[in-house]
Amino acid sequence: MRILATLCLTLLLSACGFHLRGTDPASALPFTTVRIDGEGLAARNLRDYLGTYKSVKLVKSGNAETVIRVLGEQYSKDVFSVNTSGRVSEYRLTYRLQFATDHKSKNVLERGEVELYRNLSWNDNAILSKEAEEATLVRDMQRDVVQLVLRRAGAVVKKAQSNAP
Repeated sequence: MRILATLCLTLLLSACGFHLRGTDPASALPFTTVRIDGEGLAARNLRDYLGTYKSVKLVKSGNAETVIRVLGEQYSKDVFSVNTSGRVSEYRLTYRLQFATDHKSKNVLERGEVELYRNLSWNDNAILSKEAEEATLVRDMQRDVVQLVLRRAGAVVKKAQSNAP
């Protein structure tokens, strides 16, 4: 009975489209070697995330088929709304990443930018929990921006490959 339940659960999960991160063949990137140029958290996150792809080799230095250069990243926290007594009731968190992509020594994306926003409701009576929520939102934005950069880099590389003679 237990084997039958496990089999049914496995079939149900595979039927709904569930895949482990980095194992989805549809998300395969159109290059086999990649180098991430740049310092900072975004570059480190890109390198870590690319480690989950089995079909892409991350090159630390030297020649790579594709190079993603992290040009800059900014994080800001701005007042989004105030209540009737003039106290902050909501913040707007913004995470912005600028990058460029080269493929086979040709610049295929001179300057790309990904910008993510999250709204954070604020309560002065729960500062510690709101700070923890803010940290979680920032981590989520940093994770999401990595996936968006790789998708965009993959798209411009595919376009460059299809336009190549």
